[in-house]
Amino acid sequence: MDFQDVEAKFDIWKYNLSTDEKKYIHYNSMKIFLYHYNNINDRKKKIVLSLFENYILEVEDANFSFSKDESLGLANKYINKLADIYTGLGFKLNIKLSFVFWWGILADILLLIIGILPKIRYIPIITISLLLYYLYLQIFKKPSKLVYGIFY
Repeated sequence: MDFQDVEAKFDIWKYNLSTDEKKYIHYNSMKIFLYHYNNINDRKKKIVLSLFENYILEVEDANFSFSKDESLGLANKYINKLADIYTGLGFKLNIKLSFVFWWGILADILLLIIGILPKIRYIPIITISLLLYYLYLQIFKKPSKLVYGIFY
């Protein structure tokens, strides 16, 4: 299987798979990695192509049907390995706004409990930092197709 075959598979899946099926096979993340395939060096292209081939076989063998746990296993097997290869191109892990507020507020509460937040005038520094990172991703990275994520 060569690059054009892999690209053709993804084009077919684009129209034939439901939103949930795409979510659980991490279609958008894989499609973005595929989009930037020509930007990686030739030495790594063989590894990336092999990962895509194995991914396609595994997804089709499962008939695009994955539980949440199986989907996480799929991400560990392919997304994380591809992310390691593509990080030199400026790829960033996508986060959701709910993640920003949930973990930001939780971390700020922890800072309050241990006494650090009063020292910085009760400024929710973690929530603000995560929110700025989220905005950075949305404004600069997402339009350039440089974000990936689990269930993305």
